[in-house]
Amino acid sequence: MLQHISIARRTTLVVGFMLVAMMVVAGLSLAKFSAVSEQISELSERQVERIELSQRWDANIREAVARWSAVSLAPDAALFNATKEKALAISTDTTRVQKRFSEIEASPQGLELGKELGAARTLWLAER
Repeated sequence: MLQHISIARRTTLVVGFMLVAMMVVAGLSLAKFSAVSEQISELSERQVERIELSQRWDANIREAVARWSAVSLAPDAALFNATKEKALAISTDTTRVQKRFSEIEASPQGLELGKELGAARTLWLAER
């Protein structure tokens, strides 16, 4: 079949076929690159949120411990009454942080660490 077509025509067909193949490969590569880029963006946003949550969780723990330590050393109940509202707000925020962290954490190590911190928090809440 190709023997009846001139060399110029055959060359044009081959080059045209190669150009179409290259455009298909480029299109598929671009689509895959876009998908990978979206995944990387989503993962990095989740990681940033995890870091922010862990920093807030740490700050809440430090503040709560400092407040309750001050209350335990106070000579009367006046400091307890002044601290009670703020401590409740800290505890409520920590509950929200802990819940959100468990929602977005996917790694087995992160989930295990979250469970350990949750168990420690439960003990601390029972003892204070």
